[in-house]
Amino acid sequence: MKFVNTVLAVFSTRIIEKIIRQVNSIIISRSLGPGGLGLYTLFFAFAKNLHTFSEFGLGASGIYFIRRKLSEEKKIIENSILFSIVVGILLSVLVFIFRKQLGSFLLDDQSHFILLLSLVIPMIMIATIFSTLIRGMKKFKIFNLFTIIKPFCFLVFIFIGLIIYNGDVITAIIGQITAILVSGFWIIYKMKILSSFNISFHKKLFYDSFKYGFKQHILKIIMMLLSTSPIYILKVLTSKEIVGQYGIILTLLGIISFLKMSISLVLTPEVSEMKDEEVHLFIAKVARNTLFIIFIISFIASILGPIYINFLYGINFAYASKAFRWFLPGIIFHSICVMLHRDFTARENPVQYKAILAYFFGAVFSILGSYILIYNYSEYPLEALGVSYNLSYLTVLVILTSMFVKDSNLQIRQVFVLNNNDRLLYIEMARSFFKKLKIIDYDKK
Repeated sequence: MKFVNTVLAVFSTRIIEKIIRQVNSIIISRSLGPGGLGLYTLFFAFAKNLHTFSEFGLGASGIYFIRRKLSEEKKIIENSILFSIVVGILLSVLVFIFRKQLGSFLLDDQSHFILLLSLVIPMIMIATIFSTLIRGMKKFKIFNLFTIIKPFCFLVFIFIGLIIYNGDVITAIIGQITAILVSGFWIIYKMKILSSFNISFHKKLFYDSFKYGFKQHILKIIMMLLSTSPIYILKVLTSKEIVGQYGIILTLLGIISFLKMSISLVLTPEVSEMKDEEVHLFIAKVARNTLFIIFIISFIASILGPIYINFLYGINFAYASKAFRWFLPGIIFHSICVMLHRDFTARENPVQYKAILAYFFGAVFSILGSYILIYNYSEYPLEALGVSYNLSYLTVLVILTSMFVKDSNLQIRQVFVLNNNDRLLYIEMARSFFKKLKIIDYDKK
């Protein structure tokens, strides 16, 4: 019940966050058009990729070490902030040196966009790792506020900059950087109150964290290649306008998968405290229920999604509304993959290499499949990308399921088919949800 309540709390926050992000997306799309949105999408993807390449799994190892009580929280935090500052500064210098080349390849020679990004890389690293550690400490109220502060600050900035003053892409990027700084300083302040950390280095803990985290780091890089490489392939083979259309599709896929993300954010620290047999059974339960819910949401989205895009984003994004449905099977496969791979990374003796293997084949399929299909079906680039997206995540799902069933000695139907006990989960969720909204007072019945 505690897990369900926490998921509902995170879910409720994610609803607010998604609403704000949707408003942000609509403002940017209508203000900048497909081409401007394409540049912004590339900028944002590159910023996220930089952090993924440089984080080395310290966030994931921090959750594992905190929940398994393998070290003091304060020492984990101190190592994280020192690592973020040092690596962040080095990365900022590299990005600054190669800003012209990066700007030429990604952003139509807009190297000043890359220059602005280089100034906030250390803050991106600190804020992201701290938000992960906050989850490990199970301070979900702070985490929930953090997830809202950043998009809300961005909303205020772009409302003024894009709507009132008719700004352009640089306005949106400055707004994103401002939001990063505000939310970053806020979570540093909250973490300081929680742990009173100092700038210090703990060599043995860093070695142990790196040993665990590096495997997780490889996994995240491969997952990143699977999910974001199509953006760069689209840029090379098509245009920034097509990338902008794809950005709208990604936004809607994010709406569909936000329940999956809410469960996943709570699931990692939850299973990190369990014995292996408990982990297997719990993951299987979460996976089959996630499949059921995401399938229903995807079915509804297949009907309402195109209408939603045409109404809110306008005629300029008509292509996105037509191609959107091609990606729906993939988001279902992806949602189950996210749940299953937690089993391999959160065990008492983690076996990350199995998850790495599954996502590696998916990433290879994604890169090669996206390039080949888009190149050969250039008149339908997003439809071609949708086929590659679906097959890539289906590949990952088949491999993860095979390994999970073998390791856990569970049956496939326990992973994918609801049982009678699952009905109780929905009763608990509904009860908690209505109780939080104070619509129905079950305690008085």
